[in-house]
Amino acid sequence: MQPMVIISYWQWHYTTALRSLFVLWRDLTWYVLHLFSVPFLLRTLFAPWKRMSEHYDGGGLEGYFGVLAFNLASRFVGCTIRLPIILVGLLVTTLMVVALVGLYVAWLLAPLVIVGSFMFGSALLYG
Repeated sequence: MQPMVIISYWQWHYTTALRSLFVLWRDLTWYVLHLFSVPFLLRTLFAPWKRMSEHYDGGGLEGYFGVLAFNLASRFVGCTIRLPIILVGLLVTTLMVVALVGLYVAWLLAPLVIVGSFMFGSALLYG
């Protein structure tokens, strides 16, 4: 094998491929966050569930508190449904980022491990 091919591979492995791996990492993180709709659910965390809300049209104090209770209950239900989805989305994103950090470290060390394995094997074979 020509030395130029090896040098070109090392340059690609530690420059172009690392940038591509970072772009892949960024895109996968964005995808998982949007798969679980985390940004949207955070913006609408305390919005009424399925936009179910009442409007006060008069009717005294009893009508006002009835509408208030319904609207608060609808917002509580919305928060109760959205919060676990947000937490699961953040957990999956965190696990994916940890796995991608492991992949990044493995990518950085792979050529060194291969060369070291050949050297160790040669030492065992001829040593």
